[in-house]
Amino acid sequence: MDTIPNRTHALFSELGEQTDPIDLISFDEENKTWTVGFDDDSALLVEWDGVPERFMIQALLGIAPEQSTLGVYRAVLAYNALWREHGGSRIGLADADGELMLMVEVPAEDLSLEQLQRVLLNVRAVAGIWSRYVADPRDDDPDQPTLPQALSNLA
Repeated sequence: MDTIPNRTHALFSELGEQTDPIDLISFDEENKTWTVGFDDDSALLVEWDGVPERFMIQALLGIAPEQSTLGVYRAVLAYNALWREHGGSRIGLADADGELMLMVEVPAEDLSLEQLQRVLLNVRAVAGIWSRYVADPRDDDPDQPTLPQALSNLA
């Protein structure tokens, strides 16, 4: 299915109106994507895929400091290996410069507003944790939750 169903557009209209942390939702018709901007200046890209009907939710995580790249990539590989425990989410390279991106596929058929809200807010939370980790992957920070604890919130 190449066209986006009207119910999907309606769902995003309701989402913006009924989700306090969301500041803006914009739609790019050519690319069939929504940008969902939050009150903390974070953003998610939601891409439509019509066969089967699903969304690919994406969040940029940043580029690891050169001295930490290997450790961050190891953490990413460990996270990806546990994709079933993390709601099918995974992390990959967004570009050749090393920008990492969190990606989650979500079936669109029969998706309710509450489910979409929960998924987007959880992806945003997990992306925030990963973004902080990618920027500064210190192991000795007592205020930084461990990755397995923090990332289990997505499912």
